[in-house]
Amino acid sequence: MADERPLYEDPNIKIEPMPNSPDDHFIYFISKGQEPSQYIILRGCLREFATTSRDNIGMKMKTLNELMVTDAANRGLSIDSLGFAIAQAYIEEERRIQDFANSRVSQSEE
Repeated sequence: MADERPLYEDPNIKIEPMPNSPDDHFIYFISKGQEPSQYIILRGCLREFATTSRDNIGMKMKTLNELMVTDAANRGLSIDSLGFAIAQAYIEEERRIQDFANSRVSQSEE
């Protein structure tokens, strides 16, 4: 199940699985005129953030990595935009897992 495409990408944020540890993820903040910054979202945190209520996600993100949240804010990214990107990445990851599982079932039935 080695899909090289990012799980989520927009002009400001990109999220992708780590190549050697697909349960962990990289999140990149991309801003014109600045070097991109890269942070790690550890195993299980993508799901945790994606399923956290909007009023608690900021606190959880700060607990994981306050520097990441501060960097995002300095680049004009809100907690809501981070939460949206993470939720979309989680949905895409779950879709890919389901597609992979379905393809394995189809292969075994042949």
